[in-house]
Amino acid sequence: MSPNSLPSSRLKLKAGFVFCSLLVVFTMLLSACGSAQQSNTTSTHHALRIGNFVGDAFTKVTSPYNGNAQSGVLGMVYETLFFNDLNTGQSTPLLGLSSAWDSTNTQLTVNLRQGVKWSDGQAFSSADVVYTFNTVLTEAKGVADTNGDWGFLKSVSAPDANTVLFTFKKAYTPAAYYILSATFIVPQHIWTSVTNPTTDNPALIGTGPFVLSKFSPSLLVYQRNTNYWNNAQNKIDELDYPAVKDNTTLEEEIISGQLDWGGFAADANFQTAYVNKDPTHNKYWFSSTADVVLYLNDSEAPFNDANVRQAISASLDRGAMSTQAENGYEAPANLAGLTANNSTFLESQYATPVTSPDLAKVAQYMQTGGYQKVGGFYVDKSGKKITVKYDVPDDWSDWVAVAGIIKQNLQAAGFDGEINAISDDDYFTARSTGSFQALIGGFFSGPTPYYQYNTHLNSANDAAKTGGENWGHFASPQLNSLLAQYASTSDATQQKTLINQMEDFFYQQMPVVPLLDAANWYEYSTQHYTGWPSQSSPYALGPTYDAPGNEVIVTHLVPTGN
Repeated sequence: MSPNSLPSSRLKLKAGFVFCSLLVVFTMLLSACGSAQQSNTTSTHHALRIGNFVGDAFTKVTSPYNGNAQSGVLGMVYETLFFNDLNTGQSTPLLGLSSAWDSTNTQLTVNLRQGVKWSDGQAFSSADVVYTFNTVLTEAKGVADTNGDWGFLKSVSAPDANTVLFTFKKAYTPAAYYILSATFIVPQHIWTSVTNPTTDNPALIGTGPFVLSKFSPSLLVYQRNTNYWNNAQNKIDELDYPAVKDNTTLEEEIISGQLDWGGFAADANFQTAYVNKDPTHNKYWFSSTADVVLYLNDSEAPFNDANVRQAISASLDRGAMSTQAENGYEAPANLAGLTANNSTFLESQYATPVTSPDLAKVAQYMQTGGYQKVGGFYVDKSGKKITVKYDVPDDWSDWVAVAGIIKQNLQAAGFDGEINAISDDDYFTARSTGSFQALIGGFFSGPTPYYQYNTHLNSANDAAKTGGENWGHFASPQLNSLLAQYASTSDATQQKTLINQMEDFFYQQMPVVPLLDAANWYEYSTQHYTGWPSQSSPYALGPTYDAPGNEVIVTHLVPTGN
């Protein structure tokens, strides 16, 4: 992974980052006893039922550096230094209390929380943080370093037991997000016996709110960690994670009232089947931290021409995609490419999405580019009909529906639209290597728009050259320069100015074509617990896979006694 690449594991929508938020997010809460009517709490013992797995059975995977770590490992057992809420940009101290850059933005000092213990009673200190970075992330040729931390770092040291000093190869302030909020800290006294952090299964000794008390192929049970530093705010005694056979079962269990917390993609019957069944308690909130976009191979003609990319964008009916393919639960995206969670950075001229096709603009862009229509279709400079053949996973029903609308739109505008519905494996291979003509995919964000622009548009992250996530092979010295300027400063005002310039650049060049705001599917019940994140209280994203946001949610929940 390129050190300039945003880790897909943080914003993933499917396949381990990747996230497709357009798919059912594999989260749900299920009664350990399986009774829809049975309360999950007593006056003295409060159990929260969580389903974070869809499949035949659990496999014991305890390392936070294994991409298939079992439910609860991330956030509930192991913690990061801070939690960064992508909805608001607010940072919450966890194992860290504060952080500060030096005047050159090449050294980051972190002050740790004092008095923290591991769940086995051993004291936590800066030595554990240093061990995590210097040893765990470098073992087995650095395979555990999926965030690319050592692409930025020069050294990690501990001036004292409560301080960690991160020294960087050069000024690169966006790296703080990966290091502070996306790297899970493990205990040195337990992990010295670990030889491969991605395949070994060490004892689950963490600093988080829970410890594993039962493992079986069908059910995971976690009990309160009595040594948790924030126990005063944790009102939950037990977490139950069942293995769920399939997505249909997941949806049925949530709707039937057996679940406290879950996530499935809302369909046309969602309001009636879920919300209306118990409007007092059945709630949902679909935040968005990614866009669904149409990636074009920007390295090949005619897609290397911004006029063609703009014409394709102007041909699309995003309103129909929203209402017909996503049942109105995913809004049309803005044309600056900014995700909904970064809307505070959005310039006013881009704030209103363009929802309908504008065939006059299509003709204008194509005429400016020197293209003509022959037999009702645009042809390239050699006289060959322009075909937009775009890949889509054949089992992602909502994206397949989006693909059908795109085809109709393109043909109405004078382009030959062709859907290439392929298997998941073929889709991810095409995406990871950038070997496609066009592709429907995710445009993943972070605390600011820098992360999505850098991850997917910086030429240093070209998928074919560096294995990064610039899947469309976009390259622009102008954008690269803006990104570099942003990364070298910690001045928020200067960064905002640079982001606005990036927005203008994106709008003018249309390096990828925004379609929809991708939903983070998240449903919850207030029957047994209140205090959930919501649109009016967006302190976390909501889905149970989002860690350490899941830990923060647990410490906000209050049992109702029902």
